[in-house]
Amino acid sequence: MSRSGSRRRARTPTPEADIKNESYDWPHGLGEIVNALIDAGLRIEFLHEFPYTTYKSHPWLAQGEDGQWRYEGVPNSIPLMFSIKATKN
Repeated sequence: MSRSGSRRRARTPTPEADIKNESYDWPHGLGEIVNALIDAGLRIEFLHEFPYTTYKSHPWLAQGEDGQWRYEGVPNSIPLMFSIKATKN
């Protein structure tokens, strides 16, 4: 046993794996955008979220008959696009 009380175990060698990690990041979150508009003195009139996008932003999206891209199998699961209207008072 080691000093911490845990046991050391021999590791079994693992075969080489072909692992591919991908990440998708947006530089600004929805809250950051809305708060920036409010901080600029704008009045939010509406915020609409849509369960589709106009382009294939992720490789697992499927294009529908309407030309929009959605999650295949769960097309209305999460918003993929939004519109916002803000006006200056």
